Amino acid sequence: MKLFNSIGPNPHVVRMFMAEKAIELPKEEVDIMAGVNRQADYLKVNPT
Repeated sequence: MKLFNSIGPNPHVVRMFMAEKAIELPKEEVDIMAGVNRQADYLKVNPT
């Protein structure tokens, strides 16, 4: 499992849960302010 991390409340909740339970997951930073989540490579992973 991989966490696609970005700014905002939803990823923050997941990061807090992981910290409380001492869970380590690989993370990939997604810069939504730069529109990375709207580029073709990301849309292959998550088209919606």
